[in-house]
Amino acid sequence: MTEFLKDLAKAWDDRIRSPFLGSVAIVFVIYNWKPLFYLVFAEVKVTEKFKFFDENTDECSLFWWPLLVGVGLAFAAPWLKLFGAWLARSPSSRLKRMQGDSSREHRIEEFKKSAEEESAKAALEDAREKRQIAAARRKQEAEELDDDQLIEELETERERGTTSLTDGGPINALISQMSQFETAIIKALGEKEQGGLDASDLVRTESYVESVASSTPNFTSIRLGVETQSALADLKRKRLISEGFSGDFTLTKQGYEVFDKLNAK
Repeated sequence: MTEFLKDLAKAWDDRIRSPFLGSVAIVFVIYNWKPLFYLVFAEVKVTEKFKFFDENTDECSLFWWPLLVGVGLAFAAPWLKLFGAWLARSPSSRLKRMQGDSSREHRIEEFKKSAEEESAKAALEDAREKRQIAAARRKQEAEELDDDQLIEELETERERGTTSLTDGGPINALISQMSQFETAIIKALGEKEQGGLDASDLVRTESYVESVASSTPNFTSIRLGVETQSALADLKRKRLISEGFSGDFTLTKQGYEVFDKLNAK
């Protein structure tokens, strides 16, 4: 008996889920909800329930209206879904295009930064090679002159690595490739008399904020933080700044050379 009731309930559930019978059942409940509610929940005699149900229902409400309206809804449902999909197609496609454009612009910006970094590295390497060639020529000339003291000075200079940045060529190349945020950070760190600055200190430094705000379109506090973090990472890769254990940044030797060059302009 239990299995029979389960099969009966399952069969009824499957039929209710069909578009036509489900729509008819829904319309039937909507049209006759008051008599049905009274029939189920009213605390009166069964005969009173049946009497109320008969008085408030008729052939139209029990059969014709649920059948006609339910079948109409079943036929209209696919068209309503199609109409809704048509309405949503335009904003959905625009949203996808906006997301694609934003992602593409982000990738282009990353490529530009990488290209600028590679260009700065190439300029630095080119300047170093030129300096090494010039140093080798001077050493050769000193050897031809048989000047031991000059040769010793040139060897010391090469060991210390001062030939890589002393002429200012690579410094100018680095400065030309630096962003406004990087330049402002170099100046802020160079003017610090004691200790260093972390990212939160920088965005609270009035001179730094004024310097970058005047040259940054659509400037906001959120953009200030994002650009500052990116500039700090780029300067660290270029070895112009170093980061301490507490997160404070200070200028390296090359960073101070860039700072001196910026102040000399």
